[in-house]
Amino acid sequence: MTRRGLFWAWGLVALLVALGGSPGEASAEAWPPPLPSAPWRATHPTVRGLSPAQPFRMDAVMKLTQALSPAVVQVEAILKKGSSQGSGFFLGPEGYLVTNNHVMSSATHARLTFSDGRTRSARLVARDPVTDFALLYAEARPGEQFDWLPLGDSDQVRVGQWAAALGAPLRFGNTVTVGVVSSVRRRGSRPRRPNWMKSYIQFDTAINPGSSGGVLVNMGGQVIGVVTAMRKDAQGLGFAVPVNRLKRMLPRMMGGYDVERATLGVAVQSTDEALARSLGLKSPTGALLRDVDLGGPADKAGLLAGDVIVRYDGQAIADHADLSWLVATSRVPEPVDVVVVRAREKLTVTVEPKLKSRWHVSSRRGGADRIPPGGVGVTGADAEVVRAMGFDGLPGGVLVYVVAPGSVAYRAGVRPGMWVVQVGDALVATPARFYQAVNESLARDGAVRVRVYNGEREARWMAWEAPAGD
Repeated sequence: MTRRGLFWAWGLVALLVALGGSPGEASAEAWPPPLPSAPWRATHPTVRGLSPAQPFRMDAVMKLTQALSPAVVQVEAILKKGSSQGSGFFLGPEGYLVTNNHVMSSATHARLTFSDGRTRSARLVARDPVTDFALLYAEARPGEQFDWLPLGDSDQVRVGQWAAALGAPLRFGNTVTVGVVSSVRRRGSRPRRPNWMKSYIQFDTAINPGSSGGVLVNMGGQVIGVVTAMRKDAQGLGFAVPVNRLKRMLPRMMGGYDVERATLGVAVQSTDEALARSLGLKSPTGALLRDVDLGGPADKAGLLAGDVIVRYDGQAIADHADLSWLVATSRVPEPVDVVVVRAREKLTVTVEPKLKSRWHVSSRRGGADRIPPGGVGVTGADAEVVRAMGFDGLPGGVLVYVVAPGSVAYRAGVRPGMWVVQVGDALVATPARFYQAVNESLARDGAVRVRVYNGEREARWMAWEAPAGD
C-alpha cells in the first residue's frame, strides 16, 4: 500500500492553516515532519498490571499518574496578541501531539510546558473544527524521545466505570483528578439543542478552563477521550470526545491531503420501540432508510427505503447519527460492506460511497493558502456541516476558516469557526457574495461591518477599516 493510500485524507472538515512565521527555536525545524511508523499506539511499556475496568485503588491511580503525566503538556497557543492556553498529549515518540482546535484558535505555533518544567515549540499540522481536534508536531532535540500515551477503545467505555483526567487547568500543570463516567453518547453539552454529529463521554471528574485538550483515561492508563467542554453553570459536568473518533481522523490529518466527504445518497432516521417491533428488531437500533436517491450509491447497491442499516464497515449502528458520522468519514471510492435488516432477515450488501464535497486544505508538504485582503478566508458549508458546527436554523451564510493573526479583521474580533450572515446591508450566502460585498464596502466607505454568529449562536456586529496601504 502506498503512503498516500495509507494516509488518505478524509473526514468531515479539516482546515489546515499554515500562515508562516515561527517563534524561537521552531524556525530551524525540519518541515514537513516525518510520518510516524504508526498513527498511535494501543499499549504502553510502563503501565502494567492495571486493568481498564478495575475498581478505584489509590495505588493504581498513583501508578498511572506517574507513568502518564510526562506525556501530558500545557499548550500555550501563540497568537499575534496574547495567547490561548490549554492542554495536550503526545501520541508517540516522534513528536505528534493532540489538543483541541479551540485551544489553538487561529494560531499556527504553540509553546509546550512539560511536567518537569521543560519547554518546547510545536507547529500546527492540521485542524478539524467539527471534531475540535488539532494535530501539532514538536521536533525533539538530539537524543530526545517524547513520552506518549496509549489510545484505548472508547466503544468499551461503560457508565459508572472509574476514569481520571490529566491536564493543565488554569495553568496548573501535571494535574490529575479522578471520578466516574456519568454517561456516554451525549449529543452535545446542551440537551435542548442536540448536535447529532457529536458524541461525548460525560464524566464527573473535576476540570476547569485550561483542561481542554487534556485526556480522560481509564484505570488501565489508556486514553478513552479528549477533554473538550464543561458546563460553567454546573458542577461535575465534563465532556470528552471519544478517542475512537480521534483514531479515525488521525491518518487523514497526518496525511494533509484534500479532505473529502462521502455520501450514500440516502435519508435516514432512528428507530423507536414501535418501529423496531414492526421491523423485527429486538430493540430500537440501527438507521432506518426513509428515502433512497435514484441512481445514488445506495440505490446502485440495491438498498431500499425501509431497510435498516445495523452495521457499516464492521461497526455497529446504534442510531442515524452513528451512520452519518461513519459515512461522512468513509474513503472514496473504496467499497464498504453494509449489514441491513429487510423483511426481518439480515443481508449484507456492498456499497461504494461517492464524493459529496471536497475541502481544499493547505498541504502539510508546504505552502499557505492566500488569505484575502483584510485577513479573512471564508468557505461555503452544506447542511450537515452547518448542523455539526451548531448553526442550523440560523440565516444562510459562510463559514470563517482562517483569520490572519494581527490582521484588521482579527483585531476586530473575527475568528475561525464563526458564521457570517451579513456584510453591511447585504446578505451573504456564498463566498463570492461575501468577498464582493466586502470589497464594495471597503471601496465605498473605507470600512466594512459584518454580522456574525459565534459558537454559542450569539449574534454581533463587527467592523474594521481598510488595511493600511490599500
